[in-house]
This record gives sequence, structure tokens and C-alpha cells, in this order.
Amino acid sequence: MTKRKKRRIRRLILLLLIPVFAGIFIFSAVKLGGTLIDYSREHKTYREQQSEFLIFDDAPQVTTAGTLAPGETGAVPPPSSGGGTDPVQTGATAPVGPATAPSDTETSAPSGEPNFRINWEALLARNRDVMGWLWIGDTTVSYPILKDNDHNRQYLYTGLDGEYTPFGSVFADYRAEKDLSSRHTLIYGHNGHNVKFGVLMQYRDQSFYEAHPAVWILTPEGPRRYVIYSAYVTDIRGEAYTAAFSGDEDFAAFLAGTAARSEIRTGVTPTAADKVVTLSTCTNVYEDQRFVIHAILAD
Repeated sequence: MTKRKKRRIRRLILLLLIPVFAGIFIFSAVKLGGTLIDYSREHKTYREQQSEFLIFDDAPQVTTAGTLAPGETGAVPPPSSGGGTDPVQTGATAPVGPATAPSDTETSAPSGEPNFRINWEALLARNRDVMGWLWIGDTTVSYPILKDNDHNRQYLYTGLDGEYTPFGSVFADYRAEKDLSSRHTLIYGHNGHNVKFGVLMQYRDQSFYEAHPAVWILTPEGPRRYVIYSAYVTDIRGEAYTAAFSGDEDFAAFLAGTAARSEIRTGVTPTAADKVVTLSTCTNVYEDQRFVIHAILAD
């Protein structure tokens, strides 16, 4: 083959590859643009929910036992004029601050105890499937918890208003009791960057755990504090997803197994008398891989 022929073939191949590369570039740009739009919408929804459903004015203080201070009923004043499938990666309001998207350092409220109440009237009017509000101080985890009674697919890609969203909702396993009376309540959330349960992977770091050792779930009956006893990577077939137990011995074995797998040192030892909440999210590494945090209701 002559040099001229070789050059001609190379030019032809190049001409054929140009539209291929151009198509790949355009496809990637469209996908990236769509992802950025999705995140922008999610951040907007987050800000709106914090503003609409969190009440900071004259919020009752919370004791370390997770109950309201003496004399406080937790009642929300009436509004003023003018609220089982693959575990996932489920009154007058006061403004919560400038409407900016969550960031690595932004907090939904100071760490420690919640300094706000929930406008339950407005929230339950929006969606009767709400069972509580999940909050981890000094992080962007501040979301309503939803629960479907029949399966875990309902809120996998559905928001509080019933509309599709790639980030879904924070939702509880359908097998759990809505009043958090189950021995083990599983709560799922997608792993997005600074949205839903994206922050949970930071619990692999000991110092992050020490700064954020508790998970709060606010309910119409009052706030509950759960102290973390274990955090680790597992898969969807792991014991972390056990929802029912045959008795105390079976539950104690679950507690021992999940505590032994922890990647962090917590010093918290669960017992068969405890109630456990597990937060679960994808690692975004392997399809069946999950990261879980186990916490027990504080006395």
C-alpha cells in the first residue's frame, strides 16, 4: 500500500470518528446539564421545605432525654393568615435564613439539640404519609420521613408532593411501625452530593462521628434522640436489613453482629431492650453496596 493510500485511509477514518466524538460530547453535555438542573431543583425544594415546615420562633427547649421541657406541650400554633424492594442508596413559620443551596459547611441548625419545631399541621396536610422529621445537627440532613404501607418503591423516586425526582424522599421501610415502636426501623435515602443521605458516608471518619454522635427524629408526640453505636459498609443482603425478629435472643444477635462490624469506635453498647433506627444509603461504588448507620433510642 502506498503512502498516499495510507494517508487517504487515515483521513477517512478521522472523518468518520469526528461525528462519533461530537455525539459523545453532546450526549455528555446534555447529561451533565440535566444533572445540574436536577441538583438545582433539589436544593430549591430543600430550602422551601426548611422555610415552610420548620418553626424557630419561641421553639420549646428539648431535654437530653429527647422530651420536651416541663410545661411544654409541643403543640404547633394554628397557621396565621396568608404546609420491600432494594434498600436505597423513604402555624406561623419563621424564615431559616438566606435562601442558599446546602454546602459542605452549611448547617440546617446548630449542632446538639434541635432549636426548632415542626409545623405538623402544614406538613401532614401536604402528605399524610409523613411519620417524622429526621435531623442531624450541623449537617444538611433535615428532611421529612415518609412511609408507604405496602412497599418501598413509592418514595424511591417520588418527593413529598408526589412528583418524580431522581433524589426521591427519605423514607422508612414499609414493614416498620409508623410510631417508631418497632424494634428496628429502617430509613432509606439516596446518596447525592449534599442532598438526602450524601453526608452519611462521612461517618466512616472517627472525628466526624465524634462531632455528630446523635440522630434526631421529631414526631408530633415529641422529639426523639438516637445515639449511634455502629457505622459500616455492607450489601443489600446483610443482616443490617433484618426487619423482624423471633425474640430477644434473635434481636440480641442482630445487635451484636451489627455492633461488631462498626468502622468507628462509639463506646455505645446496645441491648435487647433498645429500639434501633438504621439509616441506609448507597455507596455509589458497587450496585449492591450500602453504607449504614445504626443508632439506639436514648433513655
